[in-house]
Amino acid sequence: MKKDEIIKTFQDEIEVLHTKFDELKVQANLGKHELKQIIQPEISKIEIQLEDIGKRYKQFSQVSEDAIGDLKEGLSLTLETVSEAVKSASQRFKR
Repeated sequence: MKKDEIIKTFQDEIEVLHTKFDELKVQANLGKHELKQIIQPEISKIEIQLEDIGKRYKQFSQVSEDAIGDLKEGLSLTLETVSEAVKSASQRFKR
């Protein structure tokens, strides 16, 4: 896979993750007060992780074709971790 294709794939994944996170924040705002207090620390943590993803993505898009492999693995793991955190937090609202 070429650099441009990898960048586009990550861009799409990041957009989906942001959409899911925005939905989580809406659920938190509409949820019961007690649940909001429980979920807010998780939301804050995910926001920090999303900022980190943005920084990594920017670095990723600026590297040479040769250096992309190492950064691709790191960004993939970070995206997976944040995606799981959003999924876990969202499931609290479905109980």
